[in-house]
Amino acid sequence: GWRPEDCSLHYAPLCKRPANATPTPIPPVTTPPPAAGNCPKDWIKF
Repeated sequence: GWRPEDCSLHYAPLCKRPANATPTPIPPVTTPPPAAGNCPKDWIKF
């Protein structure tokens, strides 16, 4: 049924991909290596 709601509410759109579509690859998350020779601030060096 119909649900009356405030027109100022915003919702994320829902999308449907065609059955024959190629999935979009998600790139891997990479973190930069730590700076050589030093620990980050407030860390303890071993």
